[in-house]
Amino acid sequence: MKKKVALLIIDMQRDFCAPTGALFVPGAVEDCQRLSKWILDNKDEIDHISCSLDAHHINDIAHPSYWKNKEGKNPAPFTQIKSVDVENGT
Repeated sequence: MKKKVALLIIDMQRDFCAPTGALFVPGAVEDCQRLSKWILDNKDEIDHISCSLDAHHINDIAHPSYWKNKEGKNPAPFTQIKSVDVENGT
Protein backbone atom coordinates (compact mmCIF):
# COMPACT_ATOMS: atom_id res chain seq x y z
CA MET A 1 0.00 0.00 0.00
CA LYS A 2 1.40 3.39 -1.02
CA LYS A 3 1.79 5.86 1.81
CA LYS A 4 0.00 9.19 1.52
CA VAL A 5 2.17 12.30 1.65
CA ALA A 6 0.70 15.70 2.51
CA LEU A 7 2.70 18.91 2.62
CA LEU A 8 1.51 21.74 4.87
CA ILE A 9 3.12 25.12 4.12
CA ILE A 10 2.68 27.57 6.99
CA ASP A 11 2.14 31.30 6.32
CA MET A 12 3.95 31.51 3.00
CA GLN A 13 2.47 34.77 1.87
CA ARG A 14 3.83 37.80 0.06
CA ASP A 15 4.13 40.01 3.14
CA PHE A 16 6.54 37.52 4.74
CA CYS A 17 8.33 36.11 1.69
CA ALA A 18 8.83 39.02 -0.73
CA PRO A 19 11.60 41.55 -0.04
CA THR A 20 9.03 44.33 -0.59
CA GLY A 21 6.59 42.78 1.90
CA ALA A 22 5.62 44.71 5.02
CA LEU A 23 6.81 41.89 7.31
CA PHE A 24 9.59 40.39 5.19
CA VAL A 25 11.55 37.64 6.91
CA PRO A 26 15.26 37.58 5.98
CA GLY A 27 16.08 34.30 4.27
CA ALA A 28 12.50 33.75 3.08
CA VAL A 29 13.39 34.08 -0.61
CA GLU A 30 15.97 31.32 -0.28
CA ASP A 31 13.52 29.21 1.75
CA CYS A 32 10.93 29.56 -1.03
CA GLN A 33 13.48 28.54 -3.62
CA ARG A 34 14.49 25.47 -1.59
CA LEU A 35 10.85 24.53 -1.01
CA SER A 36 10.00 24.94 -4.69
CA LYS A 37 12.90 22.71 -5.66
CA TRP A 38 11.91 20.12 -3.06
CA ILE A 39 8.33 20.06 -4.35
CA LEU A 40 9.50 19.62 -7.95
CA ASP A 41 11.98 16.92 -6.92
CA ASN A 42 9.24 15.05 -5.02
CA LYS A 43 6.13 15.84 -7.08
CA ASP A 44 5.46 12.18 -7.84
CA GLU A 45 5.35 11.36 -4.12
CA ILE A 46 3.21 14.28 -2.88
CA ASP A 47 -0.53 13.59 -2.72
CA HIS A 48 -1.71 16.93 -1.40
CA ILE A 49 -0.36 20.42 -0.66
CA SER A 50 -2.11 22.83 1.74
CA CYS A 51 -1.07 26.34 2.67
CA SER A 52 -2.11 28.28 5.75
CA LEU A 53 -2.68 32.02 5.84
CA ASP A 54 -1.71 34.25 8.74
CA ALA A 55 -4.81 36.42 9.00
CA HIS A 56 -5.60 38.98 11.68
CA HIS A 57 -9.27 39.79 11.64
CA ILE A 58 -10.48 42.95 13.34
CA ASN A 59 -12.52 40.95 15.83
CA ASP A 60 -10.31 38.11 17.00
CA ILE A 61 -9.30 36.86 20.43
CA ALA A 62 -6.33 39.26 20.57
CA HIS A 63 -8.52 42.37 20.37
CA PRO A 64 -10.58 43.91 23.20
CA SER A 65 -13.65 44.00 20.92
CA TYR A 66 -13.75 40.19 21.06
CA TRP A 67 -14.35 40.19 24.81
CA LYS A 68 -17.31 41.48 26.83
CA ASN A 69 -18.03 41.35 30.53
CA LYS A 70 -21.43 40.73 32.16
CA GLU A 71 -22.38 44.35 31.47
CA GLY A 72 -21.46 44.00 27.78
CA LYS A 73 -18.38 46.23 28.04
CA ASN A 74 -15.03 45.52 26.38
CA PRO A 75 -11.84 45.41 28.47
CA ALA A 76 -9.18 48.09 28.14
CA PRO A 77 -6.36 47.28 25.69
CA PHE A 78 -3.64 45.01 27.13
CA THR A 79 -5.93 43.68 29.88
CA GLN A 80 -4.82 40.23 30.99
CA ILE A 81 -7.75 37.81 30.74
CA LYS A 82 -7.47 34.56 32.67
CA SER A 83 -9.54 31.41 32.32
CA VAL A 84 -11.26 32.16 35.63
CA ASP A 85 -12.34 35.54 34.20
CA VAL A 86 -13.94 33.78 31.24
CA GLU A 87 -15.60 31.21 33.48
CA ASN A 88 -17.22 33.80 35.73
CA GLY A 89 -17.92 36.40 33.03
CA THR A 90 -15.69 39.18 34.34
